[in-house]
This record gives sequence, C-alpha cells and structure tokens, in this order.
Amino acid sequence: AKIALYAENSYRWVITYLAAVVSSNVIVPLDKELKTEEAAKLFNICGADMLVYSGKKASLAENLSENLKHSLCLDNFSDAVKKGGSLIDESGISDVELDVEKVCTIIYTSGTTGDPKGVMLNQRNLISDMILSIESMWFPKGSVAVLPFNHTFGMMACILCQMYVGAFVFINSGLKYVLRDIKEAKPAHVSVVPMFVESFYKGIWKNARKSGKEKALKKLIKVSNALRKTGIDMRRTLFKSVIDAFGGNLEMLITGGAPISDELIKGFDDFGIKIINGYGITECSPIVALSKYAGNKSGSVGLPIKTVQVKTINENEDGEGEICVKGDIVMMGYYNNPEANAQVFCDGWFNTGDLGRVDEDGFVFITGRKKNLIILENGKNVYPEELEYLIGKIEGVNEVLVYAEDGLITAEIYAEDMSL
Repeated sequence: AKIALYAENSYRWVITYLAAVVSSNVIVPLDKELKTEEAAKLFNICGADMLVYSGKKASLAENLSENLKHSLCLDNFSDAVKKGGSLIDESGISDVELDVEKVCTIIYTSGTTGDPKGVMLNQRNLISDMILSIESMWFPKGSVAVLPFNHTFGMMACILCQMYVGAFVFINSGLKYVLRDIKEAKPAHVSVVPMFVESFYKGIWKNARKSGKEKALKKLIKVSNALRKTGIDMRRTLFKSVIDAFGGNLEMLITGGAPISDELIKGFDDFGIKIINGYGITECSPIVALSKYAGNKSGSVGLPIKTVQVKTINENEDGEGEICVKGDIVMMGYYNNPEANAQVFCDGWFNTGDLGRVDEDGFVFITGRKKNLIILENGKNVYPEELEYLIGKIEGVNEVLVYAEDGLITAEIYAEDMSL
C-alpha cells in the first residue's frame, strides 16, 4: 500500500516513515509547504491508499474526503499505536520479509523545472547511501535535525545516518528557533544548507560589531592562526564564546544542496568548526560525493562516496559536461514516467542534469544545472549559479536569483534591508 505523509518534522513523522518502510509498504512524503490543492494532486497521481497527516494539515483530508478510504491524524498517534499493536497480536504475524529491490518510498521533486516527478527508491538504495556515506567520512555524534524530512538529504543526514551510528537527534521545532534549539541541544554537528551557514557566520560578526568586539576578534584570529602554524591549536579555548553560542559542543557543519564559498569554510575553520561540503541529488538517495576536511580541493564537493562512480559526458572546451552517476544509490526510476526515465538513463548511468567536471584525482566540481545554462548570442556559456555566488558575497545581499530575460542577464536580489 502507498501511504502519503503530510506533516511537519516530528518524532511521529519519523515513526510513521519507518513503520511504513519496514512493513513492505511505500511511504510518499509530501512537502509540508505544498498548498492543499498541490498536495491533493500528488496524492492522486501516486495512487496513495492512505493519508497520514498532522492536525495543521487536516485540510488535505477534508479535500480528499470523498476518495479517502484510510486516514490517520498524527494528533491521535497514541491511539493508533495501541490499535496497531492489537491488530498485530490478533494476526499472529511476528515479522515481515522485506524485498530490498522493491520500492519503499516515492519522493516527489520540487517541479521547479517542470511537473514534479516521483523518484522511486528501494531499501538497497537507501541502505547503500547510508552505509557508504558514513564509511566515506567521520562525524561527531549528536545532532539537531533542521532540514525537512520529506527531502532525502534531511531524512538521510538527520535521521537514518544518525540511527545507524547510534547518535541522538534533537528535532528542531521551527526555522525561527534553529539557534535556540542548537544552543539547548548542544549538538556536535548539524546538517544544513549553505544559506544557514552564511546566516550563522553573519550573525557571529554582527554580534561582534554590536558589542564593540569586532577588532579584538579579528586580532584574536590572527594570533590563533599564527599559533596553529607552530603546531599549537587554541581555537576551542580562544573562541569559546563563539562556540558557546552554538551550545558549546559544535565541531562540524555538514552542508549540501548548493555551493558554499571557501571564505565561509575558512571563516568557521578559524573558530575551530569544520565545514564538510557534499553533492547529492534525490535520484541518488541523495548523497553522491563528500569533501574531506583535510585534503579537499578548493571549489570541489569532494570525492564520490565508496563504490559510486561519477563521470561527465558531452564536455565543452573547458572539460565541463553533464554529471553522470552509477552505483547502488541510483534510483529505480520515476514513477509512471517512462519518457523521463528514457531521458535520464543510459547504459546503466544516471544523467543528473547537473553540469561540472571530474579532475584527474577524481574530485567532483559542480558548475550549475543544465536547464539553467544561459547561452549568449556569441555562443558563450554563462552559469547563473556562478553569478549568484559572486553577487551573494556582496554585503547586504540575502538571496539572489539570476536568469536570462529578453536577451539580458537579469538578477533579482533580496536584500537584508528591503528599504534600500
């Protein structure tokens, strides 16, 4: 049976997900940010048999009332658990034999470049990505789950990998409470998108300026870096106040989903906090490559995780082409979409639609998205992501979107002070 899950991040969300995938059912997580009509459309497209929802999302159950055979509100979770336990006792079933090659989750892409596509992942995809990612890097135990669980990065990095190594997870209670929850939970690492890292970093220096300690902090960084060159590392002591703002135990920030600047990596390194960057895509469960804290190349998203192969095709004169991936992490295909499957699979390789290069040492560099590429009249290729990165470094710029319009390269900017 297909079980659609439409709710905010919570312990009950995780239990519902796990209960579905370990009982030979298929979980279909729906983005909580979707409007009721959009969620209803996906519910019907995937042919879901049941809806599990939170009280805040009850409008979807009402919208589907005529066609909805089975539903469960997570607000009544304890009653459902008791009823489920009774049914298991009555059935006499003690275990379920799982088929690792059978689809266990369908995750719908955002649809920013077209209609949402349902990515089918099986047990082998998810378990392979979990184990191979952990074997490809080290991270300290203890985390705060900030990313949405309906996204593969959020579920993989914040829940599945943590469970595998036996680490605790504190579930963030809302984006406006991220720093408060981090300070309370005292995590050793947090997985976030680069926007959060940039916000954290700007906050550190904003507080330093506000308290009149900006110059002193800059001098302290110079002293600390000079000491490090002699083999003396005092960062966790010298910048205790900075680290305490994140609970006092933070050692690492893991990022993905977008490029992150070397300035941010170095900036947090100055304070004694490592930044691990990576590359992933929903269709690959999602983690494909991870940077190593030591030995990573500037601008790279790191090396492919163990046993995973990455190559490029249709390279240009600069050696940049479309990134292709092969391995156990690659999806089964798109749900009920043979045309899309034919476009992305070739000789066992998955064509990601991302542009980049792989150097002689195997390091992966991501340039942009194939569908976002801007080709000027003179044939010059312009990657909007590169321009967005440069504009984003300008003080006062919070977010930026670059695109082509009427033959011109256009940038829409969301500033910190929108009155400017």
